[in-house]
Amino acid sequence: MERRDYIERQIQQIAEAIARILGLSVQNPAEAARAADEALGRVTGFPLGMLLRLGASGLLRTLGPERAIAAIPLLKASAEAFRASGRGSEQAALLALTKDLEGAARDRGLTIPD
Repeated sequence: MERRDYIERQIQQIAEAIARILGLSVQNPAEAARAADEALGRVTGFPLGMLLRLGASGLLRTLGPERAIAAIPLLKASAEAFRASGRGSEQAALLALTKDLEGAARDRGLTIPD
């Protein structure tokens, strides 16, 4: 039961971060990118550069499948924030990581939520 509560708290934290990031993306793209950087670090425990170096298999191994998969929507929202703020290279890197993470998860028979 504790594990389930932990996962539910993680999902709630991710949903709140996504709502904030997407809301700011239109009004204040630079602040949205800062919020994305912060949320990625808070949710995964790693700054953006480290996330990108870990790659999909590293994230699955380090975070565990449930947390890594739960972070996918946050990775996508963060990529959008980086695009809106002119950080195209970081957007591209996050989108590539997301695609690799989805593929690696599927290869392991894990379900990716839409």
